[in-house]
Amino acid sequence: MSRRAKILVVIGCLDFACLVVRAFYQKEIRVAYHRNRMWAARKTADWFSYRQQETPLESLQFFLFRMSGHKASNTMLYHEGELIELGYFEKRDFVFTNRIYTNDGDWPVLLSQITNTFDSTHWWTCRLPVSNGLNLVATPADMPKWKKLISDFDKK
Repeated sequence: MSRRAKILVVIGCLDFACLVVRAFYQKEIRVAYHRNRMWAARKTADWFSYRQQETPLESLQFFLFRMSGHKASNTMLYHEGELIELGYFEKRDFVFTNRIYTNDGDWPVLLSQITNTFDSTHWWTCRLPVSNGLNLVATPADMPKWKKLISDFDKK
């Protein structure tokens, strides 16, 4: 067998191995990609949200990378949506039955309970489009803790 034929056989074997890995681990690869991009966008969005005024460094970053706080937030939401479709995250609505939720007085109390329950390695996002409740995105493994936390918050 010639050297060229041996190289073609090796390349063919590597191609086949890549196809097998992709077939069996496609979901895990997609989850890892979207999770990493989502966390990166969150860090960028946080960086922009802590700045009240645009700094020279922020201007430089915008012109070099074409990034803004709004674009980072949209990117984060896109990857979060993809992870919901892949089953990595779960989206659930919680409605308060025993209290009227107000953003001014109740959010600091709820936020302190959340930060006491979950550390910074747990992904979660809360939105308030639900009438007297919230829309939550978190991992399925964390949902029982969220259900208990919100139930306890609703009882107070």
